[in-house]
Amino acid sequence: MARFIRRGITKIFFLKTVANPEKGPTRQEIKAGKDITCWPSEISGFTTSSNSVDVPDLCSKFPKKIPGAMSMDDSSMTMYEDLDSEEIETLFPENEEGYIYFMPKGDKPQSKSGELWKVQVASTSRNYTVDEDPATLVVNFT
Repeated sequence: MARFIRRGITKIFFLKTVANPEKGPTRQEIKAGKDITCWPSEISGFTTSSNSVDVPDLCSKFPKKIPGAMSMDDSSMTMYEDLDSEEIETLFPENEEGYIYFMPKGDKPQSKSGELWKVQVASTSRNYTVDEDPATLVVNFT
C-alpha cells in the first residue's frame, strides 16, 4: 500500500455548476471551475454523519438499528489573504452556492476517489492578530 500525505497531492476545486452531482463533475466542469488547492491553510468539516434509528421487535432484548437521516457537518476553510487581489472575496460572497470538489489522490482522471460537496457560503470573516501570523480569512459553508 502506497501511503501518502495530502500536501502536494490532494487538489481542491470550487465549481459553480455540476450537471449530474450523483456521477460527479465532468472534466469540462472541473476545468471551468477554480483551482483553490493553494488557498487553504486549514480545512474543517466536509464530513457526513447519520443518526441511528431503533427498530425494536419482540425477537430480541436488543433493538436493531437502521441508518437514519444523513446530515453534512458545517464546514469551513481558512484561507490566506492576498494583499493585491480580492479573488477569495469575489469567489465566495455570502450566499454563493456551488460545489467543493476534492481530488484526494491528486488529479487522476479515472479515479473514483473524488468527493463532491454541495455548499453555500454562510459567511466570510477575517482573522485579526497583532502577531506575525499570515493574514487569513475563514469561509464558512453550510
